[in-house]
Amino acid sequence: MSLNKPELARLFYLELLKIHSNNGWPAATKAGALARLLELLFLEITKAENIAFTTLFARIAYACHKFEVEKKTQYWIHFFRKKLRVLMPGEDGGEVYRLGLKTTAEAVTAVFGEAPPEEVAAIVPQKYPFTYSEIKISGFKPLVRVIALMDDEENDRFIAQDADAPAAIIYVQYNMAERNEPFNPTIREIRAHFGFPVTLSLVDVEIVESPQNQKSPNVRGEERPFPSVTNQARPQFATRHPPPAATYRPRAIVVEPDYLLDVSTVANCFQGSGAEPVVYLLQKFLPVGQSVPMMVGNIANFFLDELMHNPRATFKETFPKVFKLNPLAFSLLPDATIREVMHTSQKHWVTLQNMVVQGFKKFDIEPAECYLEPSFYDEKHGLQGRLDVFFKKGNKSAIIELKSGSAFMPNRNGIGASHYIQTLLYDLMVRATFGDEVEPACYILYSKMDSRQLKFAPRVKSEQNEALQLRNQLVSLDRQLAAIQGQVVKAPVLERITTNHFPHLKGFHQRDVELFEKTYTALNDLERRYFNAFTGFTAREHQLAKTGVQGLENANGLASLWLDDLAQKEENFQIIKALKIRENRANEDEALLIFEKTAETNQLANFRTGDIAVLYPAPAQREVTSSPFGEGREGAWVNAQIFKITILTITPLEVTVRLRYKQFNLQIFEENDLWNLEHDQMDMSFNAMYQGLFLFAQAAVEKRKLLLSTEAPSTGLPIDLPGGNQNISGDIAFTGLTKEQSRILEKMLSAQDYFLLWGPPGTGKTSQMLKNYAKWIFENTEENLLLLAYTNRAVDEICEVLEDLGSDISESYLRIGSAYSAGARFVPKLLHEKTAHITQRAELKEVFEKHRIVVSTLASLSGNMAVLKLKKFRRVVIDEASQILEPALVGLLPQFEQFILIGDHKQLPAVVVQDATASAVTDGLLQSIGLHNLRNSLFERLYHRCIGQGWHWAYDQLSHQG
Repeated sequence: MSLNKPELARLFYLELLKIHSNNGWPAATKAGALARLLELLFLEITKAENIAFTTLFARIAYACHKFEVEKKTQYWIHFFRKKLRVLMPGEDGGEVYRLGLKTTAEAVTAVFGEAPPEEVAAIVPQKYPFTYSEIKISGFKPLVRVIALMDDEENDRFIAQDADAPAAIIYVQYNMAERNEPFNPTIREIRAHFGFPVTLSLVDVEIVESPQNQKSPNVRGEERPFPSVTNQARPQFATRHPPPAATYRPRAIVVEPDYLLDVSTVANCFQGSGAEPVVYLLQKFLPVGQSVPMMVGNIANFFLDELMHNPRATFKETFPKVFKLNPLAFSLLPDATIREVMHTSQKHWVTLQNMVVQGFKKFDIEPAECYLEPSFYDEKHGLQGRLDVFFKKGNKSAIIELKSGSAFMPNRNGIGASHYIQTLLYDLMVRATFGDEVEPACYILYSKMDSRQLKFAPRVKSEQNEALQLRNQLVSLDRQLAAIQGQVVKAPVLERITTNHFPHLKGFHQRDVELFEKTYTALNDLERRYFNAFTGFTAREHQLAKTGVQGLENANGLASLWLDDLAQKEENFQIIKALKIRENRANEDEALLIFEKTAETNQLANFRTGDIAVLYPAPAQREVTSSPFGEGREGAWVNAQIFKITILTITPLEVTVRLRYKQFNLQIFEENDLWNLEHDQMDMSFNAMYQGLFLFAQAAVEKRKLLLSTEAPSTGLPIDLPGGNQNISGDIAFTGLTKEQSRILEKMLSAQDYFLLWGPPGTGKTSQMLKNYAKWIFENTEENLLLLAYTNRAVDEICEVLEDLGSDISESYLRIGSAYSAGARFVPKLLHEKTAHITQRAELKEVFEKHRIVVSTLASLSGNMAVLKLKKFRRVVIDEASQILEPALVGLLPQFEQFILIGDHKQLPAVVVQDATASAVTDGLLQSIGLHNLRNSLFERLYHRCIGQGWHWAYDQLSHQG
């Protein structure tokens, strides 16, 4: 503060006196002026904090905590604000004004410790004009899961059932100024987009017993008995259920807590000026390009991991390994930028090494007791996340989040808003996992700074609640996306992403809004309906992957980890339990764990090589975990650090897995005898579909018309070959092909825009057609060729046929992917293997120049899109195309002059979780382009469309074995 406390107190008392002395104002106007003065008071005493409070409630709560304002004064502050809000125009307002006069004077006294001068004390009422109503709390619960059944909007409460005592009906009170007012937006979202019943997680819950004759004031303040529920009256409710046993007064409300959002995703919506949910939508749709700051951030995280393993490592020996993090991205950078990255990285190295060697110890953090990149699922607060470093020893713990950039608009602790929120949410996750045994200290480590790099991030509950409130809004946005269904002419949630709606956004957020608006509004009516429809479809699939649907198959998505009990999991073959560690190599570069199965392990569990999974310590037999629904469930789920893994091998005797992040602290593996494996879910594939739709929207108009089938593909024309033109027509001899296969191959080669090949099993789609297509392109052109498939098994088959074509082609193709998902014979063909000893960009470019054919799964390519910048591909062939949903392809295909799709929609359609009625298309304009169900692949739609339009040159079917 620029003025000292006595001076500030004097100024506020003087303003209070001015308001009182203004005889021209009616009492209601004076009350409003006092409310503004009270707000100014809290603005003044918190401005030095530089915290982006999103509500006045949060600011008041923080200030009252900091200045130790007594509970009764806090009550009157909130009571005055609430009374003023319900003051009707024309009302006298005398009592509310006197309430405000006394409340404001006491608030000034409380925060500055200065008694009012005599002239002010003389005008302040001796007593409050209202009776202080202290709520008698009969109980308290830190966390409660309830099902809200109905909304008693008139009395600001839900009628609900407590999952721990489902036989009893309870009230959940909301809109309490002194308690949970910041969650009023959540209440509005529930009414507008969730409906009832809805699952809620209540945080810091005071429980008030409900006497049979209890009365409740309405918003005007009169006393009356509890009424029946307005607008949703169900007469049978009162007769079927006893009166509510209690009223729950939560401090925070988490809507649909089984729908986990990533902590960093929530935190990124907080900027220096406050929180903005639209950032969440922009992150979904806008592809993220590789940038130098992002690259430096990855390098800094890599350095921290390396130094935690070996604090005495040197920069000179470690930096060459950086190239392996993303060699494709490095190869695209100019020499000057590479030198800049190296110079900048060295500064981060010095900071991080100093921290690991001595800096952490100054904060009572022992590096030897730290865990790297630990992951957590928190179904209590609806969060998931991965910490950079977690220290835990006995009852001491700490969370460390590394940031390679600067703190944007730092608060008084020197921490940027989004970084601070990130630590607060990690704090919630860790406490939800370990309970009372931890009291974590949170830190942000700014490796770019010259001094005081480790910043303490104090826990502020009101700020945590603000973040949870925003998290609820983001879940609501996903609900709104999922609701885009049926007639898709309009999608209000997307149409609001305009600069007019968000004029306050600055910098890159403003740029992103402008980009989305420009792209979305440029679409014609059909294109916009297409974009809307598949956005809704993708959102519904994503929602089901997270929370599933309770039904005959009992498929809860990721939430089955904590919602299903052990018997259900075993019945559905969804768990490999009771695994015993035989060999622990978690601290090696290839972080492996080899488990042996025990007598309790289910041999028929539905897992296979390449699956991603969650690994966690198995609960002891005596341990009964409490599920979110209050039922004791033996061995179902244990709150613990989890490990993200990939299954490498499964045999009748053992399971080998690879940890996503290597560990140097092996204590957790030594402390737990048995381990469980369950299926995991990743948001990456859904984000790729959102971004694919946006790339489609950005594509050239001609490409969009082609994919929507509003324009016919070009007929077969002569193609240019070195040395002149050669017409692909007539009889061309292709060794080993049937007459049908030869005819179709000629059509494939002469296709100008696209060609669709349907073939039942055994008709030679890959072994003959793809093989000879690749052979002809390789031998008769100088073009590069991209060959893709949906599964690694199919990519193995493609590699097999390329090997059969002889040494020239065998030596001219490389594969993108992992050694763990490729057949052993094809591991040497992997890009990773071919560049294992390369440390120079020129060498990498040379490798790419030598290989004209690139083979990959669609998923592996999406993580290595720099390939398309390093090499020019005119053509792409996609096998198993009938298994790929439209949004996953429509953003990729416009980048090629010609695409070939090969598939069998009769035998291998795309896998879709939502019901066929949910994905059905009822929009007439979309039906006119053959889009009748969103679950069908692009391959299937275009195939039927070509038949219907008579575009015979663009499709064909193999009908004979061979």
